[in-house]
Amino acid sequence: MIDVRELNSSGLKKKATILFRKFQDTDSNSPQPTKIETWSDRLIDRDNYWLNAVNLEDDGNLFDAVIFYLQDAGACLKKHSLVRAALSCSCAATCLAKTGNSKHANSLYREAATLYEENADSIISESIRESLWSLEEAYEYYFVADEFENAQIVYDKYMSLATRTSPLLGLEERKETLEFRKLNSQVIKFNDRSLPTRQITSEVIGAVEQLLELRKSTRQYDIDLGTHPEITFHNLSFLSGS
Repeated sequence: MIDVRELNSSGLKKKATILFRKFQDTDSNSPQPTKIETWSDRLIDRDNYWLNAVNLEDDGNLFDAVIFYLQDAGACLKKHSLVRAALSCSCAATCLAKTGNSKHANSLYREAATLYEENADSIISESIRESLWSLEEAYEYYFVADEFENAQIVYDKYMSLATRTSPLLGLEERKETLEFRKLNSQVIKFNDRSLPTRQITSEVIGAVEQLLELRKSTRQYDIDLGTHPEITFHNLSFLSGS
């Protein structure tokens, strides 16, 4: 099983490419045994939004890649797959940044950050480790998007959770991890914003706006159902037994 948490976008693209090349010469007309479709099977599907986006980005068709990444993000949102949606958002943002369109890139980096933060909130009762990891991702992308206040909120959440789960061990390491994330965000911004600007198309702008509208509707739906928890100092009390 491929664990998305252990992959950055670059690593995931490499795995997708390897899988695709391995099977692209397979005769589609030959008899195949019936089997349950896995995440890997979907990854090598020629009609898969993610794989199409990766191939387009590798070929330098960045605006087309953005559209497919955002289609993948939308599909993931409808399945409540927050980490996958966040990954696709960040990849779309990177493509836009490579074209010099930092304004639209920042809006998607911001969405990636909020998706990771929401995943941290929703997964906390099941996996402290994934919750902390998601907060690390959120912290980094908030900095990339120049959302410094939100980054500080995530920092406080992260340290509160780390303190309650490991009150005596590893806090300095946790602080160093966030500092590294902050420095990495500066590298991303420097690399992105030193590129020449290419005229963004109306189709790409429409895809970005559509994704943001979908985010609003899905978030409101979760809030109405009461399935959108937030990490607070109060609801972390179960970790300390108080």
